[in-house]
Amino acid sequence: ATANGSDITLTWSTSQEFNNNNFEVQRSFDGSNWTVISVVMGAGNANTAANYKVVDHNMTATGAYYRIRQVDHDGNYSFSVVKTISSQLNTTAKIYAADKNVHVDLGNTVKSNVHITVYSSNGQALLQQTYANATGKISLSNLNVNTGIYIVQVTDAKGWMASAKILL
Repeated sequence: ATANGSDITLTWSTSQEFNNNNFEVQRSFDGSNWTVISVVMGAGNANTAANYKVVDHNMTATGAYYRIRQVDHDGNYSFSVVKTISSQLNTTAKIYAADKNVHVDLGNTVKSNVHITVYSSNGQALLQQTYANATGKISLSNLNVNTGIYIVQVTDAKGWMASAKILL
């Protein structure tokens, strides 16, 4: 997922396909409620690589989550990892890690209902915390996770979002 102004381009590829009917490109503004924004037909059965692309035009929110639902002809399906796009113009949080602690520095900006989610590298939500009328620095201490790369996403009730990759 890449942003070019207000257009978000989503690209993915398959090395081969078996029983593949289609891909649903889904978008969410809160990470929970998903909307299908495009359906792309799959190759069905193919032993060669295929590349796919969808553009979400004129996306005006400060951030969004994207995922792909791959659907087989028999109705079975699976989801891709979740990808996040955030507006760099509205990102005021500094997100960083020290040891097993995650720090989110909002500065003097007051954000109502700040929601912090820590995701594993495969898109699984490992920790979710909500803070009312947050300001200054928020710390998540002594996280019980394995050493590795994680994604921290911070959102508020008005659609603002910031995210960062961190090493814990």
